[in-house]
Amino acid sequence: MMTYMSSTKSPAIEDSISRRDALIVVLSGFMGGTSFPVAKEALQGVSSMQLVWTRYFLGAAFLLVVLRIRKMTLPRDRRVWIHSAAIAMLGIVIPYFTYTWALTHMSSSLGSVFNGCTP
Repeated sequence: MMTYMSSTKSPAIEDSISRRDALIVVLSGFMGGTSFPVAKEALQGVSSMQLVWTRYFLGAAFLLVVLRIRKMTLPRDRRVWIHSAAIAMLGIVIPYFTYTWALTHMSSSLGSVFNGCTP
């Protein structure tokens, strides 16, 4: 006969979510959910690569503003910059380019479904 351990909650696990955390989840879902229809519309006037680089540079500008507000500095080590550039290309630029290029050949709804299926 198998015995099971009683299921007791850890004191670190909370039963409720704060309003701030809920707002972050909702805003993240909104931003992620609207990126494909917005990209589809933008692709009517610009190329896939223009859209990717625009998004990339706007994100970098936003992060620079955050760094300035927090009074933080950018790293000075060349090796850090090379690694960051490689990660950015593999994790941001190439995947987003392939998604925006694919949106030129299919609907934004189907693109959202495919994006949701990726790990």
